Amino acid sequence: MSLGEKPATAEDELMKIGELAKAAHTQVETIRYYEREGLLPETARTDGNYRM
Repeated sequence: MSLGEKPATAEDELMKIGELAKAAHTQVETIRYYEREGLLPETARTDGNYRM
């Protein structure tokens, strides 16, 4: 970590599904498919059913 850089927190680790898809060079539906098929671990969800 460089001077002036804040330490990473759990909140920094959160990623929206679109961000994940972009980082993985795939589509959002592919991520959802992998999740449904059990290829990705289940994620925690908010009361509004958003992935955390």
